[in-house]
Amino acid sequence: MTLMMGGGAPLDQIAFQLRADDADEAGSTIIFTNENWHQADLDTNLRVRFQVTLLSETLSTNIALRYSHNEAPFTRCDASSSVIRMNNSTHFTADTDTTQQLSSGTFISSNQGMNDTDGETGPPDTDFTDNSSVEVEFCFQVRSADVSLGDNIRLRTYNSDDFFTMRVYVQTPRIYVGRKRIWIT
Repeated sequence: MTLMMGGGAPLDQIAFQLRADDADEAGSTIIFTNENWHQADLDTNLRVRFQVTLLSETLSTNIALRYSHNEAPFTRCDASSSVIRMNNSTHFTADTDTTQQLSSGTFISSNQGMNDTDGETGPPDTDFTDNSSVEVEFCFQVRSADVSLGDNIRLRTYNSDDFFTMRVYVQTPRIYVGRKRIWIT
């Protein structure tokens, strides 16, 4: 399903993967794709990777992670946010460049796309050109202190320079809270 948003940055969130925080970027275990459900423990490091594409124009910006808890407005993720909190990974250093794993075509290799600290890639900004993609990956935890049985959480990327939504969200991860575990779709 594709969700079109009005206005915002000319960027599209095309695909995502959920990963275990068990290795570096190339070796981490893919625990969720668009083909299956996955469950994970609360208060455990998880990583989400997004493909973000610019279809026209040029743009220099960073990408930020935001969450919506129980259909509330999207909130910025950082090291002190509730519900979804950025959490240090022992497997990568923040602002390391990502490699091309989800996308094909023109890839921006200088992207500072790995983040486990403040929920935002860079600095410096990633320089998008016409029809180019970047992949960003964030390490986070779903905090048991801030969620209850039956809660749902959605994750999205935003243009961090002006906090605009992406133009299109082709795929958006959704997390459901169960008894001491979460279900991801």
